[in-house]
Amino acid sequence: MSAAILCEIAELSTEIQRIRNELHRIGINYNQELKLKNIEAKYKNRNDLTQFKAKEKEITEVMNDTELMDKKQLIDRQKLEQYIHEHKRF
Repeated sequence: MSAAILCEIAELSTEIQRIRNELHRIGINYNQELKLKNIEAKYKNRNDLTQFKAKEKEITEVMNDTELMDKKQLIDRQKLEQYIHEHKRF
């Protein structure tokens, strides 16, 4: 294959990965919102301190899980871009 075709393929791969990452991010945000709404519904009519602490703990867990997923996605994207950059030289 010619260098121009390989360059085009690399650019297409990069764009496809960006789209995949964005769809993944949207999915994570959607799932996070659903989990948070379920937590709110679960503790809606509960007012004691123990239940309040349990609710806050669950919310924190959901938020931390989402942050970890976003960081992993960023690392994967950086690895892909590094790989593409290294292979554009050929």
